[in-house]
Amino acid sequence: MSTHLLTQRGRLWLDGASRTVKKAFAGLFTKAGRRRRHDEQAYRRAEDSKDAVQRNSEDSFPASDPPAWTSGVKRG
Repeated sequence: MSTHLLTQRGRLWLDGASRTVKKAFAGLFTKAGRRRRHDEQAYRRAEDSKDAVQRNSEDSFPASDPPAWTSGVKRG
């Protein structure tokens, strides 16, 4: 009786493990997964083709804005 129980537990564990593996690798074998990988590769190629100055200026955009001009005079 205990060997039957262990066999059943083993099967349940194996079923759960196979579902986990299928979920993890599902994107590799579907059209949507291949399309997503293709889009990611195209994005990486576009990012790699940018020169260092352009990449760094985009990364620091908010910090490169000039400060707002104020006269220091309160109105109103």
